[in-house]
Amino acid sequence: MQQSRVIDLEVPSPWGLRVPAGRRRRGPALVGLSVLLVLLLTGPAHIGPALTLAWRAEAFQGFLWLDEDTAYSGTRTADGLRLVARDVATGRVRWEYRLSGSLAESYLGEPTILVPRFPPYPGSPATTLVLDARTARQLGSYPVPAAPVAYFGEGVAVMVDREPGPPTGPDSPDGSTIDGWQEAHRATAVDLVTGETIWDRRLPAGSFWALPGVYPWMEGFVGTAAPGRWMAVVGSDGAAEVMDLHTGRVTARTRLGPFDSWSYAIALPEVLVVNSQAWPEMVLTGYNPQSLSMLWRIQLPGVPDPSAWPIECAGLVCMVSPYSVWGIDPEAGALVWRQRAVEVYAAGFRMLAAITFDGPVLVDVATGDARSVGGGWRIVEKQPRGRELVVSRVERERTELGVLDQDSGRITVLGDVGHIGSIDGCHTTGTHLACTVGDEMRVWRIRR
Repeated sequence: MQQSRVIDLEVPSPWGLRVPAGRRRRGPALVGLSVLLVLLLTGPAHIGPALTLAWRAEAFQGFLWLDEDTAYSGTRTADGLRLVARDVATGRVRWEYRLSGSLAESYLGEPTILVPRFPPYPGSPATTLVLDARTARQLGSYPVPAAPVAYFGEGVAVMVDREPGPPTGPDSPDGSTIDGWQEAHRATAVDLVTGETIWDRRLPAGSFWALPGVYPWMEGFVGTAAPGRWMAVVGSDGAAEVMDLHTGRVTARTRLGPFDSWSYAIALPEVLVVNSQAWPEMVLTGYNPQSLSMLWRIQLPGVPDPSAWPIECAGLVCMVSPYSVWGIDPEAGALVWRQRAVEVYAAGFRMLAAITFDGPVLVDVATGDARSVGGGWRIVEKQPRGRELVVSRVERERTELGVLDQDSGRITVLGDVGHIGSIDGCHTTGTHLACTVGDEMRVWRIRR
C-alpha cells in the first residue's frame, strides 16, 4: 500500500541545514537531528490514501461535473449531445438527457471556439461569440460573458440556449451575424436525481442572465458546490427577477435602474453584483438575491482595469483581471490589497488559490500576501467544490495527483496514476477522484 505524503507550505523546509566545511560524512547525531526535525515539522509519515482506477467513460470535450455520488459528463450520440449521469462508485448510467439547443449542437459540428466580448463598452454589450475555429465565421452569440452548456447547482442542472426556431435578429442563412441580444432564449432545469425536466421558461429578447459562480470566459460544464439555488434575469430596462432553480418560480422582483449596453450582472453565491454605470466609471452594486434589496454600493477604488470582474472572496469583493486581482472591502468601499495573478479560483475561504507566471500561489484574503505552492504542482480543478483543490505534477512522465487544502496550504498526495497524458480538469468527493484526459473521464477510488 502506498504512503500518503503531506506537504505543509507554512513551515520551512528542513533541508536548508548546511554541513560545515570539512565534514563530508553525516554522523549519527546529525542524522538523528535531521530525522527529529522532519518529524517535528511535518509530522510522522502514515499509511493513507491511494488511488485505484474504478472505471472510465466518454467525456465529450472534457465536459465533467461531480457531486457526492454522481459523475456527469457529455456523450456524443447519433441524435446529438447528451448529458449522462453515472454512479460515481460503479460508473453505472443512472439517466441521460439530450442537450438539443443550438449551443450544444455547435460543439458537434465543425470545431468551434467561444470568445467572450468582455468588458462591455458603449454600443458593444457583453456577448459570447461562437466562432468556426477554422474560418472564424460567427455562428451565433449569447448576451452574456460566459456560455456554459450546462450549469450544476444544488440538486439541479440548468441549460440556457437560444429559443428553437429561425433567428429573429439581423442574421441569416448565410451565417453572417446572430445578435444574441435580439434573440429570445429558454432556460430549462433538470432534476439531478431523476433526469426529468422540472421547469422550462422563456427569456425574452434583450435579457441578461446570471447564475451563481458563473464568471466571464466559462464554458462547458460549470457549477457550484455552494447553495446555488437561484438565477437572476435582468431586462434592458433594468427590470430584474430572481428565480428559484428548484421550482422556476420568481421569488423577488425590482427595477435596478438603467441597464444599458455597457452594463452586466454577475452572481456570486450570496450576492448579485450589477455594474450599471456608463464606462469607464466603475460602480458596482450588491443585491441580496432573496429580496433584491441593496447591500452595498461602491465606486471601485484603485482598480484601473475595466475588464476586471467580481468573484466570491470570503467577506471581501475580489476583482479579477487577466493580470491582477484586487481585494475590496464593500462596506468601506476601500481597496485592501492588490496581487499579481493571471488566473484566480473563486472560493469563500481564508486563502484564495491563484496562478501567477511563477506557478500557483495561495493568497491570504485578509492581507493579499501570497506564498508559492511549489513542488512542481499545478492546479487541475478549475472550479472548487470545497476547501480542497485537486493538484497534479508530472515526474519522469508519470502523473501524481493530490489535494491542496486552501486554508492550511497542505498538499496530501493521493497517488501515482501512471502515464496518462495531459489532465484537463478534476473534481473529488473525498471517496472518489474524477479527471478528464481529452475526451475521456477516469474515476479513481480513494483508499484510506
